[in-house]
Amino acid sequence: MKNLILVFSLLYGLMLIPPAMAAEASRLAYIQTADGERSGDQRNLVRWTHSRLVFNSMIERVAIGQEDIIELEVLGPREVLVLAKNVGRTSLMVWYTDDSTETFLFSVSSDLSVLESALADIHENIVIELAPDREALILRGLVPTVEYRAAAESAARNYLGANRQTGAAQSTRQATGVAGDLMANMGDLLTPAINATSLSIAVINLLQVEQKPLPIETRLENAFAAMGGARVEVDRIQQGELTSESVDKYLLTGFVQTQVDLIRILNIASSIVPDLDGAGSNAVEVLADEGGSLLRSRESSTGLGAGGLLQSVGNGSLANKVESNIGRA
Repeated sequence: MKNLILVFSLLYGLMLIPPAMAAEASRLAYIQTADGERSGDQRNLVRWTHSRLVFNSMIERVAIGQEDIIELEVLGPREVLVLAKNVGRTSLMVWYTDDSTETFLFSVSSDLSVLESALADIHENIVIELAPDREALILRGLVPTVEYRAAAESAARNYLGANRQTGAAQSTRQATGVAGDLMANMGDLLTPAINATSLSIAVINLLQVEQKPLPIETRLENAFAAMGGARVEVDRIQQGELTSESVDKYLLTGFVQTQVDLIRILNIASSIVPDLDGAGSNAVEVLADEGGSLLRSRESSTGLGAGGLLQSVGNGSLANKVESNIGRA
């Protein structure tokens, strides 16, 4: 019984905390944005739009941290008009007539309503944010596959790069509209995105994928099995501390029945393994076709060529006649 009384006394004491020790509620009644909506917790403003700040207490004076981001105009003892001028973040300090003060943190972002609508057409879970401390657009959310992730980034980059087009390309975009241009770009989910270095704002893609793409070694083995190479195995040789499909190497071992099967296996590997040097060349180069014909003759001044065979060095002394004996390749 004494323990129960003691617990009740402690709880009752907590309920009698002096009001001065409790967190003081904000005196900002609401913010009315340019679209007419009123919110008590809205702190993100759209660039080149006005917003009304209405307070519950009488205002004595106000001050803004960065005047080039937000411009203030006191309309009355309880109302301030705010003009969002430039993208960024700044503080607003308010002095009330009772000698108390309050500080608010506001962010100004560009109007991304068109881009938001376009990304929602790709997938409803995609959310965009503007980084408060730098020129960067952040993509967040959960999408089904990597194709949706690539499509969202491509649309964002194309949108940001649209204003940088000049001449006929710019007039075409003005005639068709940015929204139509975005929808045209969404037809192919894997359309290469505009080079990020040509944009004044970066795109940070933090979209998560529900269905992760298969690793290259699994894709190779599945493709080999469908083409008569079920006995061919693929092992990844990791080059660093982390796996990287553009750096790691792949070891093919096993057996095939004929040379036709071998050439098919190599052609499949050539199409799946990524471009390692960035020059558009295949990581695996096949010299023969399925019929056993040499695709083109190659010469090397150092002696070792494809398949480890000695090739002609120009004087004919090391000619191996690979053209007439494709089996040696």
